[in-house]
Amino acid sequence: MEPIHDVTQGMLIERLGATHGDREALVYPQRGLRWTYADLDARSLALARGLLAIGIEPGDHVCVWADNRPDWVPFQFAIARVGGVLVTANTALTAPEITYLLGQSRTRMVVCSPGREGEEYLDVLAGLLAAGSLDRLAHVAVMEGTPRGGMISVDQLVAEGEAVAASAVHQRCANTPLDAPANIQYTSGTTGFPKGVVLSHRNLVENAYAGAVTGGMVDGDVMMLMVPLFHCFGCSVVVLGATTHPTPIVALQRFDPGAVLEAIEAERVTLIHGVPAMFQALLAHPDVATRDLSSLRSGIVAGSMCPEPLMRRIHDDLGVGGALAAYGLTEASPGVTISNHDAPIEQRLGSVGIPFAGVRLRIVDPATDEELGAGDTGEVLVHGPNVMLGYFDDPEATAAVITEEGWLRTGDLGFIDEVGALHIAGRIKELVIRGGENVFPGEVEDALRTHEDVADAAVFGVDDERLGEEVAAAVVLRPGGHADAAALTEWLASRLATYKHPRQWMFVEGFPLTASGKVQKFKLRQIAEAEESRPPEPA
Repeated sequence: MEPIHDVTQGMLIERLGATHGDREALVYPQRGLRWTYADLDARSLALARGLLAIGIEPGDHVCVWADNRPDWVPFQFAIARVGGVLVTANTALTAPEITYLLGQSRTRMVVCSPGREGEEYLDVLAGLLAAGSLDRLAHVAVMEGTPRGGMISVDQLVAEGEAVAASAVHQRCANTPLDAPANIQYTSGTTGFPKGVVLSHRNLVENAYAGAVTGGMVDGDVMMLMVPLFHCFGCSVVVLGATTHPTPIVALQRFDPGAVLEAIEAERVTLIHGVPAMFQALLAHPDVATRDLSSLRSGIVAGSMCPEPLMRRIHDDLGVGGALAAYGLTEASPGVTISNHDAPIEQRLGSVGIPFAGVRLRIVDPATDEELGAGDTGEVLVHGPNVMLGYFDDPEATAAVITEEGWLRTGDLGFIDEVGALHIAGRIKELVIRGGENVFPGEVEDALRTHEDVADAAVFGVDDERLGEEVAAAVVLRPGGHADAAALTEWLASRLATYKHPRQWMFVEGFPLTASGKVQKFKLRQIAEAEESRPPEPA
């Protein structure tokens, strides 16, 4: 297996079709679909010809608003082949949210799938077309559904493309620069309204390639796709990571833990990437004890911070012996650090690894920008080929996070240990300042998770008249767990200084999450601040 990189996404699929055409590329076991790279190349070419037929020009923005249907990946490559820019849209967006996204991104075309719980995608888009409120939106193509007024089906798009020569697509692809915008990913909005992160072909392909190299992808691997393709974890880390190292992808339309376990056994999956919440669901599923998961050898756990006890369960109970932690953010394409596949297990499970090739880190004091030494906690700054081009149509926001020297301010707190591995302590905005003392939520969460009754914990600040902020904790207990606020406060007494102890507690069944698996602490804060009663101060 000869890896491919230093190409645009369009060039990548063209080369795969030419040199690895008979190799399996994309499998949907629930649909009985098995595409080789020749099939994937041909399908993306047919879609690209259709895009040219309806007038998509270089630099035009094409939004895909759909779950993980088989045509999602071919559209990703088709848009790249014609020099377009893929705009990804979270499938959970409401009508006002998708209206904002399409308007702010100046999207020219939407590719969507029918069906959504509570609000039908096609109804929303039909209303927008009828209102004419988005002056750039000219086309809507529907995957696997009946188009509404003013829309076309994907089959119709392909039929229109038959009048366009394949050579026109190849020429457009050849003329697309490596540093041209390729994707606009909207941030998940855990603390505010999302911004459009503009990433180039070089950003995406090189980052995915570097992550696969450091992660130890080898010939014979089979990749599980269970994360959403609208997130950079799906369309970049999984899809581009696999295609730069021609590796089969086994895909599901939607995440279902039982279906994932069945697919691992049937397809002999070796690599499984996901967010912590997905791995928790797999471990909790009754089939985990009966399915043959012995093919699993490695996987990346990322998207949100993964507590070390969960990493150990993924390693020990799920059998992912090469489990790797990684750290990234959309603005960094997304990978920043990843555990080296041959690093000691303590580093792989207890840190988020070392920087990707070509990536540099600095840890600075958030208030002064003074560089800090090994072991000191501060803001993580990133420099390298993974740093975004900027926020779309928002130069002020871009300047606020990218310094004149090209360093990306992540907004995350962390430290680098003596062997160069990064440890994340939380978000700067989540830092709790209690009476002048800094409390890092991650430190308190880690301590709480060591209690035998605690499955997970989320720590955050709430307003306090006397101290400015007070420490609060939301706790998910393990099945059968009986710990209460007093017991957990006593547990922390020998582990953390008193000022770090939560004074307000909530016991919940689960946390509000973004689609990418990040805990929405602002929602927990809203719930906590609405609580009228508080437990008494511990003695």
